[in-house]
Amino acid sequence: MNDTQRLDSIRRVLVTRLRWLGDVVMSTPMLDALRQALPQARIEYLTYTTFAPVLQGHQACDQIHTLTPKAGPLETFAVARSLRRPEIDWCFDTLGNPRSGIMVRLMGPRHSVGPDRGFRSRPLYEYRQRHEPGERSAVRHQLDLLTPLLGRVEVRPTSLHVTDAERDAVAAQFRLDAGADLLLVHPGASRPDKVWPLECWPDLISQLQRLRPGLRVRVISQPGWEAAADEIVEGGSGDIASLPALGLRQLMAVLTHASLYVGNDGGILHTAVALRVPTVGIFGPTDKAVWFPYESWGPYRAVHGAGEGRRVKKSERGGTPGAGVGEVLDAIDQLRPFTPS
Repeated sequence: MNDTQRLDSIRRVLVTRLRWLGDVVMSTPMLDALRQALPQARIEYLTYTTFAPVLQGHQACDQIHTLTPKAGPLETFAVARSLRRPEIDWCFDTLGNPRSGIMVRLMGPRHSVGPDRGFRSRPLYEYRQRHEPGERSAVRHQLDLLTPLLGRVEVRPTSLHVTDAERDAVAAQFRLDAGADLLLVHPGASRPDKVWPLECWPDLISQLQRLRPGLRVRVISQPGWEAAADEIVEGGSGDIASLPALGLRQLMAVLTHASLYVGNDGGILHTAVALRVPTVGIFGPTDKAVWFPYESWGPYRAVHGAGEGRRVKKSERGGTPGAGVGEVLDAIDQLRPFTPS
């Protein structure tokens, strides 16, 4: 059987990434590569219910399966059992932790691939994939999992989809005029050491407003970050307001209206890039070579704070030092959406 015949015989493929929004978004190049190589196959995805909406409508994903975060053994077994039939030809587990690996075993695919985690991954996967030396990008790492089936796959951009109806609904709800200059900023993060100091945001916004008269600014607020959003709005002037906490699909639709997104390292940052929004990411201790491999793809830039490699305690305040307003403005200037005429 030649390679073409072997690929043509594949009918069902499952990709799994249980947790973290950014990682789910960064796995979408896998879906696109699988769809290109296997047009006849059914391509499915398993993730936590929290992150499933981000993949809704993705052209390379035929079905999304979900598991609730902190699911107990009964639910875990029930979901795995429900996925056993029809038989999965290939399963790619991009997380490779004990829960996802055990689920792969319970699903009983003909072939399984997972990250090489040493001795603990040996009984869980048929193929245990190591990363090529020097390859640091998280997108590259996930694409490497396809090697046993497709060989080395070239890196391609992340991708997400929002419908016109979703765009129109948020435009009406939040009065987002077509063609308006809209800056979206997100001061929140999953850890204190990823947070750009709150006092920097009003200065950044005011300087951008001077560069572009008529700029509208909306501050994204998430549960737990309402006070931070209010603080930024109170410290600003002009057309600035905070958005209420939004569901993931609503937030995605709002992002598509933005002229520019500026935010801390996190899942919303990756979502903005995948929706082709000009984006500047502010990084703290995480390595942008791993988590922001986007700069060669288009209008996407990242700046690093001096907190690189340093984890701060939750009790510490101050967030990411070192990445000043000037550095962020320089990164924005490289994108050219706010250069005055």
